[in-house]
Amino acid sequence: MTIEGRRIEKVLVDGGATINLLPRTMLKFLGKTEKDLRPHNIVISDYAGNNNEGSNGMLLLDVQIGSTRRLTMFVVVDSKANFNVLLRREWIHGVRVVPSTLHQKLFFWNDDGKIEVVETDYKKGQFGFETMEHLTQRMEAQDPLEEVNLGTEEDRRVTYVSKLLNDTLKEQIICTLRQYKDYFAWNYHEMPGLDRKIIEHRLPITPGNRTIKQSPRRFALNVMDKIKEEIERLLKAKFIRTSRYVEWLSNIVPVIKNNGKMRICINFRDLNAATPKDDYLCR
Repeated sequence: MTIEGRRIEKVLVDGGATINLLPRTMLKFLGKTEKDLRPHNIVISDYAGNNNEGSNGMLLLDVQIGSTRRLTMFVVVDSKANFNVLLRREWIHGVRVVPSTLHQKLFFWNDDGKIEVVETDYKKGQFGFETMEHLTQRMEAQDPLEEVNLGTEEDRRVTYVSKLLNDTLKEQIICTLRQYKDYFAWNYHEMPGLDRKIIEHRLPITPGNRTIKQSPRRFALNVMDKIKEEIERLLKAKFIRTSRYVEWLSNIVPVIKNNGKMRICINFRDLNAATPKDDYLCR
């Protein structure tokens, strides 16, 4: 993709966005300044509905992808996004393109009825995979190892020391290991004091937000029976469990699927509003 004749990488084509976005940091790269911006009265908000006051103005730019070229209006924002350009739904319809996130391709219909395909460059991704394969190679000990049992024959507690150590140093190390063997955890049941933070996932909450317990929502009797049946099924499968004295409380949202069965969802709007979001503007 090129904008004003300059090659641009990290382009996001978003069918849910209602405006084209350009981070302010891209102005200098495109040879533009804030004097080139036009004022506007557009109110921009993110997924949580928070208004963004960091919009600098609008800018009309020449965008070309493949053989398709179109003058496109961008809203310039102060944003640290993971993309350099965001193209909205109107641009997708205007150039008659079908984006495929699965294949990472754009399918264009030209005026002559032929299809033009623009693909993602995977060179950087392949280089990354080669690097990971190199880093994940198993490390092997350089010295030959000697097995040392610090326990008994019935309760073996095996460790290893280098065979290249002299006898005096080796004996000192083995004596020290035997003296402090109770300081090491040899089995999982010997680690009752592990911090729960190691295995627990906690949502980051924006400081200053208060916890919210939603008021109980009432349902029709026929819906209540289906909700009860689904909750009992999830409890029996141990997919969920009962929690008491919770700080956050969200209502159940029953959704009837096409096959007539009910799907149990949770209204997480209050929790989502209290969770920090990536700087990703969509409307």
